[in-house]
Amino acid sequence: PGQGTPEDPTYQSAGALYDIRIERNLIEGMGLNGIGVVAFFNLDGQDEFISVVDLDILGNRITGCLQRELELFPEEVRQTAGYGGISLADVEMLRLHDNIIEDNGPDHLQPVCGVYVLHGEGLDIERNRIVNNGAKTNEDAEDAMAGRRGGIVIEFAMPGIVPLEIRRELWPRQNGVPAALIHDNIVSQPLGRALSIKALGPVTVQGNNLTSRGVI
Repeated sequence: PGQGTPEDPTYQSAGALYDIRIERNLIEGMGLNGIGVVAFFNLDGQDEFISVVDLDILGNRITGCLQRELELFPEEVRQTAGYGGISLADVEMLRLHDNIIEDNGPDHLQPVCGVYVLHGEGLDIERNRIVNNGAKTNEDAEDAMAGRRGGIVIEFAMPGIVPLEIRRELWPRQNGVPAALIHDNIVSQPLGRALSIKALGPVTVQGNNLTSRGVI
């Protein structure tokens, strides 16, 4: 966030978004993320997210986005923010199925993800093709800029939660939905891990083709 001048705006969340379905679109040539939030926040200073509850992203082709030179996130938020063909801050009950996410980002030196999720509950990621995001050039990977990069990057996932009343007190309890289900995806990442996830709760990773073509 900036200082609030027209040239340097300050962002804030107006509350969660609900029941969004993005289906069978061609999203190409965007300067920034193909699908993404308007801003990430410094969580040390404010507990604030752009949140979405019940988000379906189905059968889209997202290609050639992240074409502008990407401004580096400040060091204090670098591990809690990311650019991607799809970039989400806080999402509950995500269905990400049958999308093609390819050729996003100008080169492998800039921090680019195919899919980036900062915090998610009940993530269902299936049958996507996520390839060549941050395409390799002849430049040395040691010169790559700092930031999150990878095919699928999930900073933190947890299962769906429902309240359970015990002796007139409410306690959180898992609702049976896994923290993350990642099945039957093709992921090829030019630089960085094909899949990176930290999770609390049940996770299944099955039937994927995961390839990393270079690491730092």
